[in-house]
Amino acid sequence: MCIRDSLNILSVVFTTILIGLGIDFGIHILERYKEERKEGDDISTALQKTLQGTGQGNFSGAITTAMAFGAMVLTDFIGIVELGWIAGWGILFCMIAMVLLLPALVILEEKWRKPVYTKSVEKPITPSISWLDRFFSHYKLIITACCFLVLVSSLALRTAYFDYNLLNLQTKGTEAVKYEMRILENAGRSAWSAAMLADTLEEVRQKETQLKTLPTIENVESIAAMVPKHQEENLQYVRENLSPLLSELYVEEEDESFSLKALTKTLKRIRFKLQGREGKEDKVAQAAREIDKFFKEVVSVEEYLAEAQLQEFSEELFVDYRGLMADLKKNAEPKLVEISKIPKSLRDRYISKQGKYLITIFPSVDIWNLDERNRYLKDLRSVDANVTGSSVHMFNSTRLMTEGYINGGIYAMTAIIIYVFIVFRNPRTVFFILLPVIAGSIWTVGIMELTGLKLNMANLVILPLILGIGVVNGIHITHRYREEKDKNSVVLGKSTGQAVILSSLTTMIGFGSMMVADHYGVFSLGLVLTLGVFCCLVASITFLPALLKLSAAKG
Repeated sequence: MCIRDSLNILSVVFTTILIGLGIDFGIHILERYKEERKEGDDISTALQKTLQGTGQGNFSGAITTAMAFGAMVLTDFIGIVELGWIAGWGILFCMIAMVLLLPALVILEEKWRKPVYTKSVEKPITPSISWLDRFFSHYKLIITACCFLVLVSSLALRTAYFDYNLLNLQTKGTEAVKYEMRILENAGRSAWSAAMLADTLEEVRQKETQLKTLPTIENVESIAAMVPKHQEENLQYVRENLSPLLSELYVEEEDESFSLKALTKTLKRIRFKLQGREGKEDKVAQAAREIDKFFKEVVSVEEYLAEAQLQEFSEELFVDYRGLMADLKKNAEPKLVEISKIPKSLRDRYISKQGKYLITIFPSVDIWNLDERNRYLKDLRSVDANVTGSSVHMFNSTRLMTEGYINGGIYAMTAIIIYVFIVFRNPRTVFFILLPVIAGSIWTVGIMELTGLKLNMANLVILPLILGIGVVNGIHITHRYREEKDKNSVVLGKSTGQAVILSSLTTMIGFGSMMVADHYGVFSLGLVLTLGVFCCLVASITFLPALLKLSAAKG
């Protein structure tokens, strides 16, 4: 089977993922190699120990991270499936490149630059090691504090909120968002619409009748609005009742010249009949005020000038009036409105080349509210189960993406637990390895709730990423602990601890670079990922070493 994936708006994020995670393999190899060289080993022996020790951790870390992404191929959303394939294989290729290419580059550096490594004395006692020993001598207090923070942060899981509003992901000040919000505020509905198809005009009318009775529907648009109902009956009524009456109407030709005195006399009679209406606000009172205004203005104009202007106006008025009467008589012989006679631009908008009729439905509710969105979609499907359109596509996409990431996270965690148990064959070791990701994830949720940061469609990719990063930290630290003969030593003082810290910091820098984006979705993705990596790092260098110390103390 040939797998053909392409970059899309989701899988393009794999570039940042590879930069942030792929470099970690090299950091672990170089740090361990430097440690072995400082112990006095030659190049070949140091590389052999590095690949046998840290190499195993790198391999397991790459497999678990690839699993975290690879599990997403089991979801239904194609964008997430492609992200899983590309990112999963990308991690493995980075690991292979580091194992094959990096040792060769190290040998070249040794031959060309000939770096000098100062041999360490046995059991070095440096300020940093002493500080670590003193710090982790209080391992019970560290474990208690970490468990308390996990417990407090877990309370945020009850009120964790997922933001489905795609408008909140856009750059602030974007015109499209501003107008969408203006429509929501003024019209009480969204500009996003749904669409239904019909085979006949009669079916269009039937669906419109059903839709207009639904509480979540604001407006329905179709070609049916341009084709009146009961045309034959109305046509017969006009021909029998209105046509004879309209045919008798006519406008007399006025040959006499316009007389200002006659107009003034007529208006005075009308004004006399309107007495007592001055203080009113109805149309009759308004007519009286207009007549008074005419009397005041006509006094200030010469009589011949006023008559000339009024004569010209009268002629234009009667021309327009005669035109309207001619149109009215013409309409006394109406014709049926046919779809073929409707302008082509409108026909192309509502009728496809295959003869399908389009019905556009606008909601009366805020579709960015999940409950109201579901009601709107339920009402639409009660009329037509095959309803489509931009809003329906958006509903389905957000649902599939959310389910895809959540299900992918569950699948990934299950696969990682099985793999780690097969490799280490010890339930306690599996727990220690998974501890950083469990504690770090809960701390991340707690901090997000505290700061008002919400999960959304952009940063939900944090689920597989945090799984991969947290598990890798746990694998490296636990694996190095199992290598050490002195179980009371703190592995953070070794190259592995330094590599975990350095690799996490570089990953945070890689993800944090997305925080410079104006697009809030990209900004929140960088912020949440940076926060998640930081929490996993803290758990890896505090909670896990303290538990390992407790394990050693208990034998």
